[in-house]
Amino acid sequence: MSFLSKTNIKTKFLLSPLFLTAMLVILVPVIFLNISNYYSTISRFSSMGIGCTQDIFILLKKIKNRHYRFDRFVKHSNLVKNAGKHAQSGTEPDLNKEKKDLEDNIQKYIQEFEQLTYKYNLHQHHEDLVNSIRNNFINYEQTLDSVLDSIGKQQPIFDENLEHMSRYFVFLEKDIETLITKIRDRTLVTMNGVQGEIKKQIQVFSVCLGLAIFITIVAGLFFSNYLSRPIQNLAATIEDITKKGTFSQRATKESEDEMGKLVDGFNQMLFEIERAQTSLVSSREELRNIIESLNQMLIVTNEKGLIKEINKQAMLFLGYINKKDIKNRFIEHLFFEETASGIQPIPLSNLLNDTLPAFTKKIFSDAFDQKHAVMVSSSVIKNPENKITGVVLIGYAV
Repeated sequence: MSFLSKTNIKTKFLLSPLFLTAMLVILVPVIFLNISNYYSTISRFSSMGIGCTQDIFILLKKIKNRHYRFDRFVKHSNLVKNAGKHAQSGTEPDLNKEKKDLEDNIQKYIQEFEQLTYKYNLHQHHEDLVNSIRNNFINYEQTLDSVLDSIGKQQPIFDENLEHMSRYFVFLEKDIETLITKIRDRTLVTMNGVQGEIKKQIQVFSVCLGLAIFITIVAGLFFSNYLSRPIQNLAATIEDITKKGTFSQRATKESEDEMGKLVDGFNQMLFEIERAQTSLVSSREELRNIIESLNQMLIVTNEKGLIKEINKQAMLFLGYINKKDIKNRFIEHLFFEETASGIQPIPLSNLLNDTLPAFTKKIFSDAFDQKHAVMVSSSVIKNPENKITGVVLIGYAV
């Protein structure tokens, strides 16, 4: 809290958005980098899975075509009961050539399968199946010689060897098809797993973003309260001063920022006002004592002629006991002069426009409506703008 109390208001206002920005700057690149990596993984696995299944499927298609071609060949040769007759007619197939061609093809297929195994790392995830395919390749190749040697011999032996070769081909075909299915399934499982991780990353990002927004809102409310509390305290102090009319109270300083400086200035202003008020009250009391101690009568009116101040001598002379009995009465009702036509009230306008610098004989009416001759001198009161605000009358009894 000491850090906050010394931090300026501008920085405090920036703390909440800065926190949210920092969270976004940290989270967004990390989350999107992870998502990008996961999508790259999906693309890589997809391309590898599709490429692997396509290559193995093409290899299987080649093996099937070559097998069915050989099957047709040996059955055609077996239809000839007498190999010599085939030789004489020139229609006997070249067995040695066909055998060598098929053996070369099988070796080629085995090498191609080994290349695919190495390329796609099949032995790591499908070791048993890869070994089974290899064994079926070997068994298929071994039955080849038996089938070729049995051509033109006893039919049961030929049929048995051909059946063995077909059986190994079926095993080989099923293993390769199973391998293709497992590769496809593993690719789908991997892609689904990566997609699940992407969803988790998105959920993490959403949760973190929501948490960042929540923390930002909480921090905003905290800083809003932290910043508004001194203002509210200051407003409460001003309202209390206005109600009580005293300047002895002080606002509470809660920080060293601009608001703290404002509170210091406000408290200093209150101190100066209180000191000035005390001095004014003291001066007013002193002036009142001087007025009350005067041996002469003193009456002060406002610009409308209402009596606002009167000293003790004037009260005694006019026969009043309480000041409230004479205050706010018009001076024209008490102040007269003797003219050729008799005793007449002196208009306020005469007092405001003409001063009586020297004591002049005038007449006052007391509380019992008795008239008394008084020597009076008057002077107008003006404010700093030179506007008349009242009249001062000083007099003594004749």
